[in-house]
Amino acid sequence: MKQIIGLLLILYICTGCSFIKESKDSDIGNTTAETTTAETTTAETTENNSATLNSIVISKNDTGFMVAAYDNSGMRSFEPFSVHYDGAPSLEVTMGTLIKITYGGNIAESYPGQLWADKVEILEPVKDNWPPTDKLPKEYTSEEAVKDNCFVIGLDKTEGEEVLNNFVQNTYNGIVGYLRRVNYTMEGDPIITDVIYDGNKYFVFEDKTRDAYAGNSDKLYKKEYKFINTYEKENKKIVYLADRNDITDEEFNQKIASSSTEVLTDIYLLSY
Repeated sequence: MKQIIGLLLILYICTGCSFIKESKDSDIGNTTAETTTAETTTAETTENNSATLNSIVISKNDTGFMVAAYDNSGMRSFEPFSVHYDGAPSLEVTMGTLIKITYGGNIAESYPGQLWADKVEILEPVKDNWPPTDKLPKEYTSEEAVKDNCFVIGLDKTEGEEVLNNFVQNTYNGIVGYLRRVNYTMEGDPIITDVIYDGNKYFVFEDKTRDAYAGNSDKLYKKEYKFINTYEKENKKIVYLADRNDITDEEFNQKIASSSTEVLTDIYLLSY
């Protein structure tokens, strides 16, 4: 009898058990965490308790935009956000357009964060599909770049590796992203590169207009890539973009050692 009672008790407990299956969000570019209670951010607040967010457009659809925060007090630059806006279909914006978003002041707790816009204004139309690197000073210091949440490769040190690592991890997971890398020539001139991932491709925009020794034809460079890859050897990690994700270590070494312009443009080094 005791054995029967014990067996029934075990069966009763098990019927109350459930298994949780983890699933990956298949909707590329959308938020990956459930929305919970919204909270007020530190964005600039207007007199009617609404808030504004300056941002760069990453992508657009009929329900809104994916954007990267830009030049906002109290908010990290290039942090991605999902913006819901009823007027999105009629607003003529493309990747790289600077916009000002007015919203109720709350951002839903998800990643990327979500907000519902009441008004969207175009601050600066895109110029030849080019992000707003021309707004930065000619002598853009590494201290300024680090403060602006950039990945910085200086002459004697590299800073902001966590910015690069977050970008790589998020895009691996299908989350849109915006990375600004600033590296410096031997003369100390900044070269500014914006890398945008829209959920499908990586778009590279390189600005050498501050490099006094760059040729006139090489001042601006842009290209698209399909994959982000890593090369690791002897505790050294190199992140690069390519149109293939099956490049062997041997092939990678041959490419970076090549003097052929065509071969070199097959990959784009984000870190080195």
